[in-house]
Amino acid sequence: MSVNFSFGVGDALQVIDAIKNWFNAEQERISFEAWKYVSFREECDELVRYYELNNTPLFAYPSASGSKIKVPLYVRPEWLVLNDERLKIKLFEGFLPPYEPNKHQKKFLDFYQQMRVRTGRGETWDSTVFRLVNFETSSNIVRMEFGEGKFWDSVKCHYVLEHELLSQIRKNPNRRKNFKLRDRVAKNAEAIEKFYTKNVCRIGVSNLLIMNTKEGYTPFIQQRGSNSLAVGFDTVSSGIFDIVTTVDADITLRHKVLVEVGEELFDYKDLIRSQGFLNPRFFYPWDGINDLIELFENGGASFYVTGLCIDLIRLVPEITTLLIIQDPTYYQEHSGYGSRVEFKLNSEYDSALRRGYHISKIDDIDDYFAYEIPTLPAGNKHGFDSQMWTLPGGFCYYQGLKRAVELKLLG
Repeated sequence: MSVNFSFGVGDALQVIDAIKNWFNAEQERISFEAWKYVSFREECDELVRYYELNNTPLFAYPSASGSKIKVPLYVRPEWLVLNDERLKIKLFEGFLPPYEPNKHQKKFLDFYQQMRVRTGRGETWDSTVFRLVNFETSSNIVRMEFGEGKFWDSVKCHYVLEHELLSQIRKNPNRRKNFKLRDRVAKNAEAIEKFYTKNVCRIGVSNLLIMNTKEGYTPFIQQRGSNSLAVGFDTVSSGIFDIVTTVDADITLRHKVLVEVGEELFDYKDLIRSQGFLNPRFFYPWDGINDLIELFENGGASFYVTGLCIDLIRLVPEITTLLIIQDPTYYQEHSGYGSRVEFKLNSEYDSALRRGYHISKIDDIDDYFAYEIPTLPAGNKHGFDSQMWTLPGGFCYYQGLKRAVELKLLG
């Protein structure tokens, strides 16, 4: 008895297609699992190792152990003493052609939207943001020139770096990671500072809000919720440096923070509307904003630039600022039942507003962060844990308290 067995070209192609389909499905599974299961702590630890191997200086916090705790933040020494006079911001006046993403970046945006839906975060929407066009930094002055960009283009440039990081951690938990993209565009200090030249580099503004609650000065910090792009504790009144009214108005940092106060602290939902293009300050007469502006005018509140950092997970620069409200009547008028407009956090945060803790007397900011600061806003453990915070949020917190102490603003 004989058996004829034939295996033609068509059969071979089917097998190859089946292998390709299986491989693609496996890669997709790993990619989704990476965004779902890899922790922020793992991301930070891996990046600290990566940048130490590439001799890139990293920002570090003081700790009770006596050694500095490094985090994946790039900060030049002059950025630690940045202030209103040393930060020069202007609009780009030339022609800025539309960004042309490559095929990989276009495909990534589709994956990113699917991932957000599958992990319960919800889809993002495109918007107009400030895009870093020129950047000069020296021992005394930081100059930043901004043009208009699109948020989705920034996702393609920034979040694709985090995707590579997460995927490599998930695929190779105990082996050497292969960061081909990061090696190409963000391997060391020089590449980090030039990232904006070939990418849509969006900006963040992180603001530390401190209020005098009559019982004491209180920093308003909260954990980011599922609708936010960030993870961990953060400073309330912080966000993407975007354009919601007019470019000329929105490029002003204090105006940007007032927008964030309205959105995040009072849950004003209609700050993005067509009226803003006719009158960008249309919301200034609203409760919670108008009395804050009055405090700026009479000395009951003040606003400061405090620093600049670059979040190395996504290569996003963040300008940090401080808004301190020294007049206790502002908190009293908006914190209790029967207030005209009561504090109400929006959906970017995970729960109702918690007052947190009162700042005790601070003599040395490093000792305070190492030994005295509450690890959680309402917890009993002390000592700053940077990996419980968003990277720019923690830096903003440190820089804001340091500036408040230097200027003797806390009473």
